[in-house]
Amino acid sequence: MKIVANVLDKETGDPIQFASVSLVDSKGKNLGFGTMTDKFGAFTLNNSILDREDVFVEITAVGYAKQSFTPEEFSAYDDTVRLDPTAKEMENVVITYTKKKVDQIKKSNYALPIGLASAAVITFGIYFYIR
Repeated sequence: MKIVANVLDKETGDPIQFASVSLVDSKGKNLGFGTMTDKFGAFTLNNSILDREDVFVEITAVGYAKQSFTPEEFSAYDDTVRLDPTAKEMENVVITYTKKKVDQIKKSNYALPIGLASAAVITFGIYFYIR
């Protein structure tokens, strides 16, 4: 069996690029076969495993609700699958930063000749204490 279809945004009708199209069993376990949509939202699946009765096509994309259906159900979609956009909010994220003093870094790890130290300061923006 061969499936050729497009994946579109249900609200805008825009193609969904790089959506994952996987073959799963009736328990939702990935069978190791699948593809991705191209920049036009199109994909092709051509595998003999599609002929099995317990196989489902699962389409997922970031920001969209997942859809699963049997290969035979594609005729009902008219070779076009429309995914519902979903919005999920994350909890607040707190980023902390601790600045270390230069004196805490062992000088022996940075034993460079003066000329190289100057080049490193200019090239990499590294600050050295030269005593």
